[in-house]
Amino acid sequence: MRRAAFLLALLAASAPSVAWAQYAPLTPRSDGLRDPRADALGEQTARHRLEQQGYGQVSTLLKDREGKWRGKAVIDGRTVDVTVDRNGNVVRQ
Repeated sequence: MRRAAFLLALLAASAPSVAWAQYAPLTPRSDGLRDPRADALGEQTARHRLEQQGYGQVSTLLKDREGKWRGKAVIDGRTVDVTVDRNGNVVRQ
């Protein structure tokens, strides 16, 4: 009985540290390479970049395998294909 209580207490005490590890901040890698999560550009950020460049009526943006957001937007009264790369650069196609 005591052993079961001890194991239960040990498990309960270690649970917060396991959960915290999931939210650990990004740390620089010792090999000089970038953590791929650091390059993640969210859809809202991509949409904001397009609006900063004067685009409006941005369609649903889809992320490709390279991490680029692609969609359609209106600028100067014309609908154009747009891409926002992982660095936030906007390219009209």
